[in-house]
Amino acid sequence: MHLLFLTLSLACSTPPSGTGTPPDDSGSADGGSPDGGAGSDGGTADGGTPQDGAPTWYQDVAPIVGAHCAGCHVRGGIAFDLMDVDTATTLASSMADAVAQGRMPPWDVGATDDCTPERPFADDPRPSAEEQAILQAWANAGAPIGDPDDPADVPVPEVDALDPVDDVLVSPTPWVIEGPDDQFMCFTVDPGNPFDRWLSGVEFRPGDPTVDHHALVYIDPRGESVALAGDDGWYECFGGPGLAEATMIAAWAPGAPPARAPEGAGILVPGRSRIVVQMHYHPTTDSHVDQSSVALQWLDDEPSRTYHISLLGNAGSAARGLMPGPNDDGEPEFRIPAGVSDHTETMFYDLPSNMSDISVVGVGTHMHYIGAAGEVWVERSTPDAGESAEECMVAVPTYDYEWQRLYLYDADLDHTLKLSGGDRIVLRCTYDNTTDHEGTRKALEDAGLDEPVDVYLGDETLDEMCLAVISWVD
Repeated sequence: MHLLFLTLSLACSTPPSGTGTPPDDSGSADGGSPDGGAGSDGGTADGGTPQDGAPTWYQDVAPIVGAHCAGCHVRGGIAFDLMDVDTATTLASSMADAVAQGRMPPWDVGATDDCTPERPFADDPRPSAEEQAILQAWANAGAPIGDPDDPADVPVPEVDALDPVDDVLVSPTPWVIEGPDDQFMCFTVDPGNPFDRWLSGVEFRPGDPTVDHHALVYIDPRGESVALAGDDGWYECFGGPGLAEATMIAAWAPGAPPARAPEGAGILVPGRSRIVVQMHYHPTTDSHVDQSSVALQWLDDEPSRTYHISLLGNAGSAARGLMPGPNDDGEPEFRIPAGVSDHTETMFYDLPSNMSDISVVGVGTHMHYIGAAGEVWVERSTPDAGESAEECMVAVPTYDYEWQRLYLYDADLDHTLKLSGGDRIVLRCTYDNTTDHEGTRKALEDAGLDEPVDVYLGDETLDEMCLAVISWVD
């Protein structure tokens, strides 16, 4: 198994801070239009009288939506505006169902039959059981709006920004987004450092939030991106930045905070490196112009510890750690047969025996569109007292390429998961290569195909990957 630095994204989250009042006439956002849902028939947007005891928009529901949904679903955001009372009441049933089924807000980490994480994760954006019950009761009652003259306080999403900011690197030229397809584009910029420097924070700043789906920030230590980019500083880059060597240092999606190294640690930026930003642009019916940027916060001195984001996996043979699979034809091979809904690829990576202990900050999985689930374990070579010989690091039972993310442990560096030399990282990726799977249909459409085909390891849309994403401090 070899080590790569490639791609992941974060999901929307809106940590509440402060209060405000819900808008009632803002209309839908440019980033999408509402569909589905149920009409309201018990006195709703027209100000009718709610059923006795039923939750109402202004008194009960708006605070929940503001706290858990407004990172994406807000006027001027990438998705339709759920803080608009007319939109929210129209979609009341769809909203309640999406939350109850765990589809929204995006938070795919969970447990499988073989992998149940022992450690809690931070920043869970999902409404509580009580809040979910309020949403369902509101939808069942016909989505009454209540009294607009006496609204409950609505949490205002906290604006988390780097402070201070030392540099802001703007994309070299504006990029025009139009058409019904997702676009994956990279731009390359020069931070102007002839010598090694250390970052403490990275903040992506979207140029047009209505089409900026997510962004990934990389260090290009060799400056290879210059040859890939055109005169405008941009190039196409699905799957990753297309570099022989690249280090991911930040990932952004609507509502995501800046990437910060843990206290006492920093991110090494080798001298003469470039910064590459991979943009995922959302399909749009209109023409949009984006000129996004990246804010950087530098450390004055070399830190005592280094913060890393590593991707382990993509083993294409037994020699690289690929283990026998259920549909192999002889030797282990990375091949996902057409028409198979539960194909698995399992692989391992042995940490060097002379490696010092490291502290794990977060973990996730990465696949392309055919990916359906992912699990990552550690098999300890010499467990300490009280440690299990095997521990599930993360399980993603319902993987979605659009909402993959790094899941951060809810612990400081002294109490988080530790990895030692000789430990084995095991990952298993599950794929659904049938037209019943939404991601497969998307991949086939992008490739101009009607029926599934065998899929192999690679970087293209109809190729696949199997990676464990691990952020850590040495």
